[in-house]
Amino acid sequence: MMNNDNNRPVEAILIGAGNRGMIYASYGIKEPSKLKIVAVVEPLERRRLIAKETFSLDDTQCYTNIEDILKQGKIADAIINTTMDQLHVELAIPFFGTRL
Repeated sequence: MMNNDNNRPVEAILIGAGNRGMIYASYGIKEPSKLKIVAVVEPLERRRLIAKETFSLDDTQCYTNIEDILKQGKIADAIINTTMDQLHVELAIPFFGTRL
């Protein structure tokens, strides 16, 4: 899971900081040279704050909805979409235009 850019870790946006999201994204804690979470999108404040602390994010890297993060342009190499299965397509399609 290495980025081809000078062997730096893949930088990813975590969409959904529930159990599934935190488990998947925790790979970045175990293997920081391979994955770095650079932002989180989570509507529930409690979960957003846990992700913020877990991944050492600041307030500018935490979002309540995808519309706000999309305004930032391309800020990551990938997204980790761990929302409920029925929301995956709806929440992933808007990122296609950012070249993720």
